[in-house]
Amino acid sequence: MARKVQKPGFIEHVQLSLFFAEDIIEPNFRDDRDIMSYPFLSMQKQKRIEPIYYRNDKQGIEIKVESIDSAGIATIFDYDFILWIISIINEAIEEGKETSPRVRFYPHQFLLQAGWISSMQKGGGLAYKRLARSLERLKKTTITTNIRNNKEGDIKAATSAFSWINEYHWYEHKGKKIDHVEIVLADWIYDRIKEERTVLSISPEYFSLTSAMAKMLYRICRKHCGNQDVFKFKVSTLYSRYPTNSKYSLFKYRLKQLVKKNILPEYNTSWHIDKDRYPMNSRKPIEYVIISPRPGSREARKLPRTVRHLLEGMDL
Repeated sequence: MARKVQKPGFIEHVQLSLFFAEDIIEPNFRDDRDIMSYPFLSMQKQKRIEPIYYRNDKQGIEIKVESIDSAGIATIFDYDFILWIISIINEAIEEGKETSPRVRFYPHQFLLQAGWISSMQKGGGLAYKRLARSLERLKKTTITTNIRNNKEGDIKAATSAFSWINEYHWYEHKGKKIDHVEIVLADWIYDRIKEERTVLSISPEYFSLTSAMAKMLYRICRKHCGNQDVFKFKVSTLYSRYPTNSKYSLFKYRLKQLVKKNILPEYNTSWHIDKDRYPMNSRKPIEYVIISPRPGSREARKLPRTVRHLLEGMDL
């Protein structure tokens, strides 16, 4: 008797509902724990075409980041937008609103809240062009990683590949000016916000940081130090998580200058040389960045009220 072959089922395509970012007036900023800690982004303001590779055998983590064309890999500055979207969606979830990875937003809302323009600016044409370039890189950057979503069930993704956003659309008002933008956020990120709740609060002052290294160091501080009294990171470990072609000596020099300035929101930073510990086969002692929270830092993680009132008066 011939064996009956079971045909595969077909998943009916469901149109994503539209989530309106303008419904959220005052987001408390959030970031994803794993994206904060590992090299998912280019640290160069110049275009980076060369892929980023990261592997940690101890933790069993692998990450590959590449661009599908000459647009280049999305930068940590482009990521301001993803961070903002994460914050908007998370705020809606906490308020009990229905959310979706398909999000409509007004560019001015993002540009103002993320500090890309000031409250005194009326136009912001250059900022709109910057946002357009960022959306292009976020769409054309592909991440492959085994950091997976912990969904229930026996079958889980061993490896995931995705772009930061699946699609984006600019809409004009009577063909003359930009009215609003719609994007579809990657499921990998949306599921982590919606289902796994893998987010941490961050300071609004993060957006005022102008160097990639400062942004990277703050995010690592926030992820690993939290509200502990003190935490320390080996300089060599930070170097492994900072995707750069620069030599270790140059990276260390720049990091040391940043640490001495002690300019990070929420955290004090200092440099420490442990003269009692030496790496294997080295005559140079181990060097650390020491991190400790500033007093009252937790209370400073909300969007300034001046921005909230300004947005409340906007005709979005």
